[in-house]
Amino acid sequence: MVSVPTDIKNKTGICLTSFENRFGNMGITIHFKGKIKSPDLLPQLIEEAKDIAVANNWKHHIFEKELPKESYGKVDFNDTLYGISFTPPKCEPVSFTFLSNGNLCSVVGIKMYFEYEQDETFISWNSFKTQYAGPEIHKILILIIDYFSKKYLIDVEVIDEADFWDTRDETILNQKFEFLGGLINSFGSQLEFVPQRDGESFEEYLKRIADNIKKG
Repeated sequence: MVSVPTDIKNKTGICLTSFENRFGNMGITIHFKGKIKSPDLLPQLIEEAKDIAVANNWKHHIFEKELPKESYGKVDFNDTLYGISFTPPKCEPVSFTFLSNGNLCSVVGIKMYFEYEQDETFISWNSFKTQYAGPEIHKILILIIDYFSKKYLIDVEVIDEADFWDTRDETILNQKFEFLGGLINSFGSQLEFVPQRDGESFEEYLKRIADNIKKG
């Protein structure tokens, strides 16, 4: 979540919750999708991911351990999640979790799908933000996804907003984090010291702030 000074509401009249709801996704994020090669591989995947989490002192959670073989490869799926998630420091949970048909699906995705709207957008991608975890954790997580993809997954697609998946260039990785970190800090500073005008909508206010940042 974007860090915003707690006294913003007094200076701008904007509720912090409103800002977070609109800009909570701001920050470098990794998105990936795919499918487990075989239901038989899930216990091994869970154990290996657990070993990584324990070795790094990352919190982890294990869901159901055995995929139903009769459901693998089917279009339909149940509301149970299978696999494991772990959480590096200052990072959103990283999920190697699957639907009963073997497709990757995040904890949030399956919840949104069944509780709110049956939109396959919710279950298509696993996404987690690394902005506040930093470039080193981001790099490690990309390498973990690469390793698990080769060993356990098929039909893998990755969208890495820091471009490390495609380039493996640490200079580009660091530049991406520095740039967006500075942008987020600039937004926070502007929100603290630039008041919202009477009659100005929230979107108009943020556009004015963005224009101020562009002007330097």
